[in-house]
Amino acid sequence: MAKAGIGITIDDKRMKKALKSLEGGMQRRIVRPAAKKAFKSVVKAMKQNAPRETGTLKKSIGLREKTYKRRGVVWVGVGARKIYANITRGKRGRMRATTKKESAAGIGAKRWRGPTHYFHLVEYGTKRFKGKLFATRAFKAQSSTVRRVFVSEVRAGLKKLAAEAWRIAGRG
Repeated sequence: MAKAGIGITIDDKRMKKALKSLEGGMQRRIVRPAAKKAFKSVVKAMKQNAPRETGTLKKSIGLREKTYKRRGVVWVGVGARKIYANITRGKRGRMRATTKKESAAGIGAKRWRGPTHYFHLVEYGTKRFKGKLFATRAFKAQSSTVRRVFVSEVRAGLKKLAAEAWRIAGRG
């Protein structure tokens, strides 16, 4: 089973050198917001492509991030976040998300469903069910945009940091 994803490396030698010269905390201060902003387009594309039965999967799609401090790696994942919704059968037998008011009144046959548990099944499928590949398509469609936005945001962050350092040094 192949995993969809976008690996970003910085090819510009000057930018790489400038990032390496910074301390780990300063690097993360530039790279983390740049990565988050870059992957917002993937989140938007995934939400547009996500199949809709109850809307729970679509609502749960978002960014997750993690920083590995020792290696100086920032990881940003796009997928189902841990949001659960109460699901019931509507008047016509179709599944839908229950409102808070209905839930409090005890209306409908309640069943809690977590998108994190079935996201991969909808994406890749099973023996009996062909996968939708909505996340893979979103990653492929947005890969060039993600790289372009990431590099431009890192460049802007470095310029902002240089201007700040210049101002602190009393030269600006």
